Amino acid sequence: MHDFTPVRLLIFGYGYVAQHLIEYIKDFNWIVHATTRNPESHEPLKQAVTLLDYNQQSNIESHIKHATHILVTIPPDKENGDVVLAQFKNCILNEAQSLKWIGYLSSTSVYGDHQGDWVDEESTCYPDSHFAINRYQAENNWISLFNIHALPIHIFRLAGIYGPNRNIFEKIKAGKQETIIKEDQFFSRIHVTDICMTLAQSMLNVTPGEYYNLADDLPAPLHEVECLGAKLLGCKLKIIPFERAELSKMAQAFFKANKKINNHKVKQILKLKWNYPNYKLGLTREFNNLK
Repeated sequence: MHDFTPVRLLIFGYGYVAQHLIEYIKDFNWIVHATTRNPESHEPLKQAVTLLDYNQQSNIESHIKHATHILVTIPPDKENGDVVLAQFKNCILNEAQSLKWIGYLSSTSVYGDHQGDWVDEESTCYPDSHFAINRYQAENNWISLFNIHALPIHIFRLAGIYGPNRNIFEKIKAGKQETIIKEDQFFSRIHVTDICMTLAQSMLNVTPGEYYNLADDLPAPLHEVECLGAKLLGCKLKIIPFERAELSKMAQAFFKANKKINNHKVKQILKLKWNYPNYKLGLTREFNNLK
């Protein structure tokens, strides 16, 4: 038996990932709505999406009732936690009769520091910044809807996102002149195209209750990634030892968490092959797109 119910996707948050996802699925003939707090501030849309004013709760609730898929891209609020759950949890639980898939975009920051070791979805989480703690709590609140109410929740833990207009080239063009080296420090990243591919594949292959790491195959020190970007642009960055760098509290927390993200699970279960398996290929392609 084939299910010919049309996909009605509701995206909470019309940001970077959402916009690229909408472009990725534009030929799927899905009905797509996305929320934004300032719909009038966006350029006339070429994408196949209808924007909804997040402040008009009753209108959004009517779309929740008919949605087959819901994607939450909005980060948690410091004071209110997950804003979507705070405002729409009861509607999702009681009135969304057609739901087949709910995806929540989290962050690999929830793992905290693992002293450079590999982490997978079974690894213990040690969130140690306000950002990571809020993310971890939001994850738990969403997954409880699966554990208690059997809603089709999927948690995606994203490594550092890069892609068009969001990469080291943009930072260098904006005036970045330095990079920081910290010995044996690893970070993971993921190209936005591979995020979109994963989300689309997951929506078509529902696996409720799963956590998925989204990261490429090559964790690397920050300075190696940034120096490659500078080399492609034909310039050099000054390398500053971590011990001498003047960093904000947020940047200090960023460097405190040292880990390599294992991506085997998502690639195996959803049968994926990354378009950008490492930053060298990803940055080279982005650089070629600049020309």
